[in-house]
Amino acid sequence: MGNCGYCKTFVIAGGIRENGQLYCNRDCHYYGQVKENARKVPEEMVETEVRAIFDGECPNCGGPGPVDLFNAHYLWSALFLSSHSTKQALSCRTCARRRQYMAVVSCATLGWWSLHGLIFTPAYVVYNLYEAFGKGSPNGPSPALRKLVSQQIAVHVMKKLEMDRKGNESICKGGVEASAERPHEEL
Repeated sequence: MGNCGYCKTFVIAGGIRENGQLYCNRDCHYYGQVKENARKVPEEMVETEVRAIFDGECPNCGGPGPVDLFNAHYLWSALFLSSHSTKQALSCRTCARRRQYMAVVSCATLGWWSLHGLIFTPAYVVYNLYEAFGKGSPNGPSPALRKLVSQQIAVHVMKKLEMDRKGNESICKGGVEASAERPHEEL
């Protein structure tokens, strides 16, 4: 028993243990490993990749940067149901504002239709407007972009190590099978 090392959910039984950490399921185990390995990525490697992304072209419109990670917050509700989410996207400031304006319109039209929506819709509208006008670092990349890049590098390294491990296992297996299939020579 204990808390999941990634999502902090209390795990009563089962789970996956590795390196003294408990994870509630395979997804949390994987993302926990990504998080742990991202801390080990050399800072200069992260900074090089972050600068390349920040100073590059927008992946949405192809326009000039700076490119960063921006949030848009969504809320909809209907009688007793409601749903809210935050979606991150890598884009230039112009594309980010367009998404955030659409999120304001979405919240303003779809958010009011329950008691929960009546309470939270104004906050989501204000939060999206704050994201569109008040947030963003003109001086350099955000910490969120640095975190994303370090996690992507960690995932890439983990996949490469997994492929190398599987390749070595198949070579070993192939060697054993080949020797088992070879007829014995008699002297």
